[in-house]
Amino acid sequence: ISVANNDPAWSDSSGWKDISNYPTIQAIGVGNDLYLLARADAGMITLRHDRNTDKWVSVATNNPAWSDSSGWKDISNYSTIQAVGVGNDLYLLARADAGMITLRYERNTDKWISVANNDPAWSDSSGWKDISNYSTIQAVGVGNDLYLLARADA
Repeated sequence: ISVANNDPAWSDSSGWKDISNYPTIQAIGVGNDLYLLARADAGMITLRHDRNTDKWVSVATNNPAWSDSSGWKDISNYSTIQAVGVGNDLYLLARADAGMITLRYERNTDKWISVANNDPAWSDSSGWKDISNYSTIQAVGVGNDLYLLARADA
């Protein structure tokens, strides 16, 4: 059975061969919904699978605007992007230059809502641009709780 074949059309010719884009593609199940998220040159894309049409529906496109021009082409940022399902909620987390960003998707408004900004303060200036730190960042949903773990220098 083919589900949403070649949809979305994230082809090499449309920029998805870019190393700062294709590794960010993630599929997440939350409740009875299936989501597909990725960072494109202009920012985040969030899609929800519509079972009735067997198509991906765009929700919260380029929100947040984690674009190339905003520094998200930097591997220490884009490689930390994680989508996590916790209970019936979808969360999006990433490490920016100033620290961690945590967002929760609000389906009734089709918007990402900020839950925590630069918290924890895993910033470039405090050593988190180091691959041995940022590459260990893990977001995990357990029951109705969201946990954030990482290895620091100490």
